[in-house]
Amino acid sequence: TLVSFHSELDFGIAQEPQKYLPDVAAFKQAWLAQPHALAIMPPDIYRQIGQDGLPMRLIAQDTRRVVVATP
Repeated sequence: TLVSFHSELDFGIAQEPQKYLPDVAAFKQAWLAQPHALAIMPPDIYRQIGQDGLPMRLIAQDTRRVVVATP
């Protein structure tokens, strides 16, 4: 599910809006509703939602991406 990104993907978002979340708040709600999920995000978003207390388990990271799973 794509979160808060548009650009060249606008056409696809219009075709399948159920596969898009408009912001990080919507992601948090969807994340908490999933028993088993993975997410890939930039490090700054990872730090932000980590500070907010969103439960997640770090799987991997590099300088551009962080991969997390539901705990």
